[in-house]
Amino acid sequence: MSSLLDFDLLELLKENGVVFNQKNEKEANNSIVHNNIPDNLIIQYEARIKEQQEIISLLKDKINYLET
Repeated sequence: MSSLLDFDLLELLKENGVVFNQKNEKEANNSIVHNNIPDNLIIQYEARIKEQQEIISLLKDKINYLET
């Protein structure tokens, strides 16, 4: 998976990621997760999301064309 993402997955487990857990009086669990995800991984996700949105748009256009 690391080679597919061009990213070392162990980077996510380093000490710069912090998790805080709290329980309130009603035993509900409120969690705050703070993890410093590297910028290159975020950029890859954003590019992939944009690509998927373009594919969806093209497929919707194709459906509309075939329906008419």
